[in-house]
Amino acid sequence: MVHYSVIEKLRKQAGVSYEDAKEALEMTEWDVLDAYVWLEARGKIGTEPQAEETVHTEGPVQAEGTVHETAENVEQDENLISRLLRMGRENRLVARNKNGRMGSISLWGLLFVVLFFRKFALILFLFSLCMQVKYTFEGPDIKKTRPQQ
Repeated sequence: MVHYSVIEKLRKQAGVSYEDAKEALEMTEWDVLDAYVWLEARGKIGTEPQAEETVHTEGPVQAEGTVHETAENVEQDENLISRLLRMGRENRLVARNKNGRMGSISLWGLLFVVLFFRKFALILFLFSLCMQVKYTFEGPDIKKTRPQQ
């Protein structure tokens, strides 16, 4: 099975030909980082002139651009997934009482608690509201709006 998107990604990053990228990936059992190191050890990094995007096919002929478009879609999906993972890790739910900050939990942690400890989370939340705890979301991706005075 040939992984066109992985080959294209390595080819672009290393500046090598399609065949060199494929050979490196096959030699390293499709591990991109090991393949890059393998190419670097052989002095092949950046040896291929950067030309216009080319589409390589093996086996039956595919419509022009099909492989390239699939590779772009895979990259966009990877970017979306990595963005979601980062946002869940960096943004937090913060609990404060009148004395200051009591604690915080990442959005991924909050999702885990709500999914697996639903009853406990609800009881703890209701109890904390009785204790006048206020909750806010904080993080680099949370837009801060301040009331105008």
